[in-house]
Amino acid sequence: MQVFRPSRWTENGGGLEGRLPKGAYIPFGMGPRVCLGMRLALAESMVVLTILLKTVKFSVKEGRSLDVRYPGAATFKGGVKVVVEGLRG
Repeated sequence: MQVFRPSRWTENGGGLEGRLPKGAYIPFGMGPRVCLGMRLALAESMVVLTILLKTVKFSVKEGRSLDVRYPGAATFKGGVKVVVEGLRG
C-alpha cells in the first residue's frame, strides 16, 4: 500500500529534491514528457488571436484603468475588464 508522505521531499536534508531532474513536478510542461501538441496549440492560438484582433474591437470598460503589475508582462492587478464589440466587415 502506498502512503502519501510529503516529508519525503525534505528527508535527509532535501536529498530527493536535489536528485530529481529539472521540471520533474511539471508532468507535461517540459523535458522528455513535454506535451506533443504544444507547438500546434501555440500556432493555432496565434492564428485565432490574429483573426480576433482584425474583426473585433476591444476597449477598456469605462471608468477602469490598467494598473500594470509587471512592466512587459501580460498580467494586470485585479484583471482587465474589457468591452468586446463585433465589427462588420
